[in-house]
Amino acid sequence: MKQFAERLRHLRTYKGLTLAQMAELLETTKTTLSRYENDKRVPDADFIIKVAVYFKVSADYLLCLSNNPLSVEDLLTSKLTINHQVLNKKINSMDHASALPDIPSKTV
Repeated sequence: MKQFAERLRHLRTYKGLTLAQMAELLETTKTTLSRYENDKRVPDADFIIKVAVYFKVSADYLLCLSNNPLSVEDLLTSKLTINHQVLNKKINSMDHASALPDIPSKTV
């Protein structure tokens, strides 16, 4: 769990939090948090979930199963946004490409 310890410390320092501040936010003690960061204690699943939710990263990232810190929700959202943008571009290009020339009306 050494990688978890490193990522946990990195996330905390990146946010500018002290051990005491983060311990309070994650409803644990400063000592416990320090043990996690120093790889002296293995966190349970509930704690990993709390960290993932608070920092908006995936549990896979925390456990070093992925190097992508985005959560599944963020990945889906970004993918949907990109797909929406691509679709809009295609629709816009189709509108311009398929513009029909004016057809004179017949007079009877």
